[in-house]
Amino acid sequence: MRVRNVLNHSLGVIALQFALIAFTAGAVQAGAWTQPKTHGYYEISTQMLRGDDYRDRDGFATLIPTLSEYTVSLYAEYGLLDNVTLVGYAPLFKRITLNEQIGRDSDFVYFGGDAVQGIADAELGVRYRLLDSPAGVVSAALTLGLPLGDDSHPNGLLTGDGEFDQQLSLLFGRSLYPLPGYLGLEIAYGLRHSGYADDVSVRAEAGMSWRRWSFSLRAQTLESLDNGDESVRGGAGGLYGNDRRYLIYGPKVGMSLGQDLQLSVSAMVASRLRNAIAAPTLSVGLSRKQ
Repeated sequence: MRVRNVLNHSLGVIALQFALIAFTAGAVQAGAWTQPKTHGYYEISTQMLRGDDYRDRDGFATLIPTLSEYTVSLYAEYGLLDNVTLVGYAPLFKRITLNEQIGRDSDFVYFGGDAVQGIADAELGVRYRLLDSPAGVVSAALTLGLPLGDDSHPNGLLTGDGEFDQQLSLLFGRSLYPLPGYLGLEIAYGLRHSGYADDVSVRAEAGMSWRRWSFSLRAQTLESLDNGDESVRGGAGGLYGNDRRYLIYGPKVGMSLGQDLQLSVSAMVASRLRNAIAAPTLSVGLSRKQ
């Protein structure tokens, strides 16, 4: 079979990212560091994923009609106290397209293609700094998943999972002063409901700055605990899928534009996938601290 797009236009990817990205000796982007009281970190970003290589729950590859996902999201941090930071994430606009599927020789339309757009599931949380010492910073975080998206699309183009989940995290950050860099580590446990399996994730990040430039490498692994309902699968191509597993990693490069503004570009690739699309995720942004 051959796959072609049912739409003749593509979504332009333009990102504005209002964020505190502190690649200095004293702080990292998010991570264990908290925002100073009344100071903030604000971000509007765009991500794009497009692929047709779906890995099922056992990791086997299956060719599907090309699935494209474009997201414009708002991320914000606000220092309620010097050691308490409120954190929020809201996908303001998500567009998902699934290409039509046509017989190679017969031109028979097996699937006419579909598209959906709207808001998606959001997150709201709080980060509390437990320890700040020369050895590093340790914080704890609680994140609540808000089911604002659609979990009932007939062709599985989901923008949400329909469940109110929670995540508990322990974070560590260390400055590399006098070098202009940092290290960060986060371990999290996700409490899922409505038949979704709980999961454990580990994130690591290392970054540094040089003149107007900043560089970081990020990696994250997620493992399902297989304690959910096997009949709950999620959407097409692993959208809000159950029992997901993956290892993702990639670089981020930023350039200072002055006035606390920074332009950034990042990419993440994946391996060891289960119930997900094997395709890179690209992001472009403009950041600002306040």
